Formats: sequence, C-alpha cells, structure tokens
Amino acid sequence: MNNHTSFKLFALSAAALFFAQVSFGQSCSEAPGYPNSTLGYVQTGFVCSLSDTSSTYNVDLSPFIEAGGGTEDNNDVGTAYLVVTTDNPATASLSTLEDVSDWAAVLYLQNNQAGLGSSLLTMYWPGDFPSATTVVNYDNTDWPAYSTQSFFFQESPGGETVLFPGSPNVYDVYTPAVTSLTPEPSSFTLLFSGVLGLGLFAARKRIQNALGQRV
Repeated sequence: MNNHTSFKLFALSAAALFFAQVSFGQSCSEAPGYPNSTLGYVQTGFVCSLSDTSSTYNVDLSPFIEAGGGTEDNNDVGTAYLVVTTDNPATASLSTLEDVSDWAAVLYLQNNQAGLGSSLLTMYWPGDFPSATTVVNYDNTDWPAYSTQSFFFQESPGGETVLFPGSPNVYDVYTPAVTSLTPEPSSFTLLFSGVLGLGLFAARKRIQNALGQRV
C-alpha cells in the first residue's frame, strides 16, 4: 500500500470518526434487554437518538412498541410535551421556563392512542416551537398531579441531554452544541487522535414511570 492510498484511508477514517460525533435526524433501536416477558406480558423498550435538522419531524414509535409481539395497550408511552431548556427547572421560575428563547428542543408525544397513550413523537427545534401556552396548558390538563417544572429538562453543557435514563424508553436529545458543522479546535484534536468525547448526562426522573413507559 503506497503512502497516497494510506493517507486516503486515514482521511476517510478520520472523517467517519468525526461524523460519528455529528448526529443528524433520528434513529431508534430496541433498548438492551427488551423485549422481555418479566412482567407477564411482552414489555418493550427503545432508545431514540434525536438531532437538530432545523426542521420539525415525526418519529413512529410503533415498530419498537410492538417489537417481539408487544402491544400498544401495554407499551405505549404517555402523551406530553417535554422541553429541553438552558434553564434549570429546579431553580428557575415558571415565567423563566416559559421563555421560548431559552428552549433547545421540544418533544411532543402525541395523544394518538387510547387514554393518554402515544406512539408518535414529533420533534420541534428552534424556529418551529409551539407556544409556551400550548405546551404548559397541554401538560397541566393531561397530568394535573405533576408540576409544570416536571416536564422541563435542563440542557446538558455537552449538548447531549438524556431523558428518562434507566427507564424502558430513553430519549437521547442532541442539540446544536454537538451538531454544529464547525467544530471547535478541540474537536480536531479528538478527530485526529481517535478519541470520542462523551457528553454529560442531564436528566430528571420525576415523571419517568408516567412518560418513560406506561405499565
């Protein structure tokens, strides 16, 4: 193998390594250990990686909810708006949380199943967000037992925010901090050294049982 060919292979490998850090669109897969029948029925779980494409898109969760013979009656998730924000829901006022300019992403689990069930996720990104009134009123109406703050999640400093870690259904949200096409100088160091950084996880479990998966 000559030096020119070796360099081309290195360049392709380096590019692939870089773009592995830059996630576009969405991809979902069955969660480790699912489906299973430990609860006496087929319980399913999924992990979705969701990235900013600068436009709204839908994610059909049905194939993962119904994996292995699972049914939507047993495995659909709860309907809700979930907001990733730069603010800390534990300390920020409600008026601050409702400031759409601080939002990084909005997940809308549509009420397309019986009761408060959902199998269809809509992802909203900056520029396409629903109004704060729409989001807050929806959640307060469907889940009056939970505080408004329960539906807000602070954006991870690394740009990768994980919603409901440890539950059957996990939403891994990548905000522009890690999907930018213009990497910081440190990104080039990672690129050519072959080291991938791991984002910090920021998640809250307060409504995990209700929204991670209805049991």
